[in-house]
Amino acid sequence: MKLYFSGSQRAAIAGLFVVLLPVFLPNLFGPLGRASPSMFSEWNAPKPRHLALLQGALQGQFSVQQQSKLWSPLANQGWKPCAKPTNEPLLENSSGYIQVFLDGGLNQQKMGICDAVAVAKILNATLVIPHLEVNPVWQDSSSFTEIFDVDHFIDVLSNEVSIVKELPSDFSWSTREYYATGIRATRIKTAPVHASANWYLENVLPILQSYGIAAISPFSHRLTFDNLPANIQHLRCKVNFHALAFVPHIRALGDTLVNRLCSPPNKVQATKTEYLLEEKYQIGKEKAQKFVVLHLRFDKDMAAHSACDFGGGKAEKLALAKYRQVIWQGRVLNSQFTYEELRNQGRCPLTPEEIGLLLAALGFDNNTRLYLASHKVYGGEARISTLRKLFPLMEDKKSLASVEERAKVEGKASLLAAVDYYVSMQSDIFISASPGNMHNALVGHRAYLNLKTIRPNMALLGQLFLNRSMKWSEFQGAVLEGHKSRQGQIRSRKEKQSIYTYPAPDCMTVGKAVQFTIYRREQAATNISKRSATQTSIRKSIRKRHRIPMAPNNGNPAIDPRSGFCKSNSIFYSKRKPTAHPPNHSLDVTTFISSRAHHGKVAFVDASTGHQLTFANLWRAVDSVATFLSDNGVRKGHVILILSPNSVFVPAVCLAAMSLGAVITTANPLNTAGEIVKQIADSKPVLAFTTRQLVPKLSESPNLLRIVLLDEQSKPAVESTRIVATLEEMLKKQPSGTRRVRDRVNQDDTAALLYSSGTTGASKGVETSHKNFIAMAQILIGRFGLDEGEHRFLCVAPMFHIYGLAYALALPASGTTAVILSKYDMDDMLSAIEKYRITNTSLVPPVLVALVKGADEIRSRYDLSSLRTVSCGGAPMSKEVIEKVVERYPTVAILQAYGLTESTAVGASTNSLEDSRRYGTVGLLSPNMEAKIVESNTGEALSMNRTGEIWLRGPPIMKGYFRNAEATALTLDPEGWLKTGDLCYIDDDGFIFVVDRLKELIKYKGYQVPPAELEALLLTHPEIFDVAVIQFPDKEVGQYPMAYVVRKAGSNLAEGAVMDFVAGQVAPYKKIRRVAFIASIPKNQSGKILRKDLVQLATSKL
Repeated sequence: MKLYFSGSQRAAIAGLFVVLLPVFLPNLFGPLGRASPSMFSEWNAPKPRHLALLQGALQGQFSVQQQSKLWSPLANQGWKPCAKPTNEPLLENSSGYIQVFLDGGLNQQKMGICDAVAVAKILNATLVIPHLEVNPVWQDSSSFTEIFDVDHFIDVLSNEVSIVKELPSDFSWSTREYYATGIRATRIKTAPVHASANWYLENVLPILQSYGIAAISPFSHRLTFDNLPANIQHLRCKVNFHALAFVPHIRALGDTLVNRLCSPPNKVQATKTEYLLEEKYQIGKEKAQKFVVLHLRFDKDMAAHSACDFGGGKAEKLALAKYRQVIWQGRVLNSQFTYEELRNQGRCPLTPEEIGLLLAALGFDNNTRLYLASHKVYGGEARISTLRKLFPLMEDKKSLASVEERAKVEGKASLLAAVDYYVSMQSDIFISASPGNMHNALVGHRAYLNLKTIRPNMALLGQLFLNRSMKWSEFQGAVLEGHKSRQGQIRSRKEKQSIYTYPAPDCMTVGKAVQFTIYRREQAATNISKRSATQTSIRKSIRKRHRIPMAPNNGNPAIDPRSGFCKSNSIFYSKRKPTAHPPNHSLDVTTFISSRAHHGKVAFVDASTGHQLTFANLWRAVDSVATFLSDNGVRKGHVILILSPNSVFVPAVCLAAMSLGAVITTANPLNTAGEIVKQIADSKPVLAFTTRQLVPKLSESPNLLRIVLLDEQSKPAVESTRIVATLEEMLKKQPSGTRRVRDRVNQDDTAALLYSSGTTGASKGVETSHKNFIAMAQILIGRFGLDEGEHRFLCVAPMFHIYGLAYALALPASGTTAVILSKYDMDDMLSAIEKYRITNTSLVPPVLVALVKGADEIRSRYDLSSLRTVSCGGAPMSKEVIEKVVERYPTVAILQAYGLTESTAVGASTNSLEDSRRYGTVGLLSPNMEAKIVESNTGEALSMNRTGEIWLRGPPIMKGYFRNAEATALTLDPEGWLKTGDLCYIDDDGFIFVVDRLKELIKYKGYQVPPAELEALLLTHPEIFDVAVIQFPDKEVGQYPMAYVVRKAGSNLAEGAVMDFVAGQVAPYKKIRRVAFIASIPKNQSGKILRKDLVQLATSKL
């Protein structure tokens, strides 16, 4: 029987084959994974770039004498360690408790721990076991006790420093979460890099004496290497080289790996589990093998940041350029040099192929037992194939140990790095081709113990690899000559160099060498019996291993405490401390705000005039306006329009109207009269508050809308008979609450009618309840710690927008002073920060970028030292912007937020700089909030690290859209879930990452194309200044991507060049098929692209 297929059927089968290809050939795809910039860019792995040298290396041989010299240990260099205990007694009365919060990877955290012990000694303080922050790169949340033997740590240092595992109950409030939710008096966040001992005595000791505790964060690299007493330097060495021992299971796994590396290769080919459980052969009968450890760091970050050429062709160059654009906006120091200049200066990382040639030239042959200590290599197995060809006996953790043996460390970058560190310290030779913290730590530790360590001469190698005509013998001779003095010879530390990399002379003295009891290869045979007992213990622990119980959360033990995800219902729950919502159902937001106790005196200040509105006058103004509204027939449910720039009186009008149960609706003063007429027609207000200059924009309304003037000068730009009063006159009258008509107001009643920005469609009225505003106020107060300490907020965001209105209503609830800018102006804003000693403000990303670009001039003209936090919304900020702000303005913490008008500006936030440094995130879910990630086509609720539409539920979620049941049903489901329209994913630690807008996805022949992806790619083009990608309708394909491009000055970039640039880097269905050039991309005040305007512009020409 024959089967015949039509053309379309054959195409379908071919498509199915492509889809299933990764299933049947996983190895083809596996190595790429996270290490590659895109899946297809490295299918054609780069061929060896140094073929002549490779052939020479494969054929080269070394004499027995040369091999013996290579593997011989270092001779005594006359140095010996001197990390002796101090002669000073441990003082009985501690000055208080020191907490430190350490970021970075394993080795950066190790250095921070050593410095923390030294600082505790300087201050005569008790050190709390340091808190290790979640690693922002590898997302590892391992704690101190999961990595280091805490009892050994405390015992070794018991005569030096007082150390406790946890704080006593009196200080149990001092937690990571406590410092992440606001400005705290006991937190020191301004410790300079490499601070002196005197700095700690002058700045930290007073806090210890006042509060009994001080928390220092950030703390990495916060203690100088110079001008410290000898006993403090000795103490740092003692911590680093003696006190910090890994936990037993890491050491046991390390010993297992070392055993197998010391064994003949053919003995390790059996199943690793069997090897672990039963070792029938004895190493003692044969000579223990020697092995070398190669620390190889060749990841995507390093490759992209170097700006070097690694032989992957045009596709790889473009992929790395795109990655540079996303992470660093394309601006890296190396970009200003040519490839040849970078190589000559030793700035290019060695590829695995080049490292292999270096090792071969040094004398390592194909019988060498080579252990590869590395994370994922950029390019995967394809990239290291040449290295493996040179060294077929190359091993790593996975090849030497079974899944069961690695279970306790798998997926935990810090624990995996600890295993590599341990094995590296046991090796006969260590070589690192990748400068960094791991390299520095091991170079210093092995120098301390006089162990052979080869440091590649990067500048020499760069020059050698540029010479393509060099013969193997010439290359080998140059390498040997250039590395004679780079094999572990001790070098004295110079000023500003790290004591942990160069331990002499601070940690070592010249004298007779001493022997240290470090496990060596020669002991392998005699220690087999002892090791068997250890392995039996490991075997038992494997059998007993069970799943870690879930910490209780929201009363549900099934909730993962790390991510907040509950498997039973696929809901993500907030990890933030919940807020207690007022139980009284009959409560309006005005009563809630006015009844909160605080010690504030001034509520609002006009930044331009200096006019102050005290809290007493604020509530007097609220009472006066409420009396006027009641006298003029305003009742519960009536709508009041506010058309005004920011003013100290706008919050008073809002609170007065809400106290009566009336509904306020705000309009953008920049809107046209026609747009305002549409809003009036939809919301049907009975009264409008506006300024004299804006009266003409209300004159076109057919409704006989009565007007109240907000500004002091009562004469409007256009005379109108609709003006019934002025606020100035209103405030002069004495209010009489006895004759005011006031209906009962409940939390579920509508308080505001706020119109969404309408960036993707028609603007709709969002019904926000009193309950929504109360929840929002509580969350903002908790986020910034407004109930504690003194705060002065600068309100820049417009109050017609939910973002500005949220602050205007929340700040009075805590007694915080709000300084009001009527409109944004850079100079006015900076002057206000200086004049009023502003501590907090909220800005949109473009303003932050301007602050960075003009930092030098701004700091010379304005004193911004009072500013502590800047909250930013609208879009996630790039790594470069965050780091530049911190660099230019070191006292400022950048916070990010995610929220919608429909969620009362609440959804997620970063509450500390450490959170914001998880680049690309908008933070953790706000208190009391829940989320789902939903697959838009199937409705399936997804788990961690899967992209779908984010749905939100919680007290701040709107009631619905005003008089629009259809839109409400599409956006709010019966269970109260708000369908945000944002494509997001939530990572293993509960942080939310926004990918794109669901409504903005381009549907091309059933494929979904995210505009943001194409925009990020186009911005890497050297002639494109700005870009927006939109949906262009097409009868045949549905929609296709169209790009609106803003050329850079002087560019003559053509449509075809733009399309070709994209076509070479994306799948066919993602290609740009239409291009138009435009002077600027239309955006709203939040920085969002007004795509609907661009779609209208594009389709109007059809």
